Amino acid sequence: MDRTKIGNRKVYYECKCACGNTVIVESYNLKSGHTKSCGCIGRQKAKNRMIEVNTTHGMTHTRFYSIYCSMKKRCKPYHRHYKDYGGRGIFVCSKWEKSFENFKNDMYESYLDHVNKFGENNTSIDRIDTNESYCKENCRWSTNIEQNNNKRNTRYFTYNGECKPLRYYSTKYNINLDTLCSRIYHNWKIEDAINKPIQKRCEN
Repeated sequence: MDRTKIGNRKVYYECKCACGNTVIVESYNLKSGHTKSCGCIGRQKAKNRMIEVNTTHGMTHTRFYSIYCSMKKRCKPYHRHYKDYGGRGIFVCSKWEKSFENFKNDMYESYLDHVNKFGENNTSIDRIDTNESYCKENCRWSTNIEQNNNKRNTRYFTYNGECKPLRYYSTKYNINLDTLCSRIYHNWKIEDAINKPIQKRCEN
């Protein structure tokens, strides 16, 4: 450790860290214990924290864990969609809020089943009752279409004993969704909107 004087007030030391790096440190920081390394201790602590997180459940970089984090964030005041979730009383149950492991124990097996059938990018968490919070009893895995059908502003129509959104009927009866929506917009009955053949335009 070599002493170096800079100016009339502060004294600095050229120090060799235990890791082998050499740094210039102000004498006050050495005496107070504020500086204990070249920075390698802080870097190692950060690395250890990451290792600890990853070894706890080993799923930090998985889509399943990302879904869990996004679910929690939507219910926080800082999130841009808070008004649609926490702002109207939608929260994550205390069991899941407290522990990712609890969420995993409740939902991971069914998640894998859904992914196996529909693919990972077509699997997302969905609340059965959109006015209730996130909990095991009110959550399921849904496809992207099912998610869209379960939005609060989705209109439902009754036809042949089923009460479903227009997207469902469009798929089931092979009718263009835009056509179906246009017919309903013009006050067609749902049975006519589904069953009436589409007239082809005559070309001159």
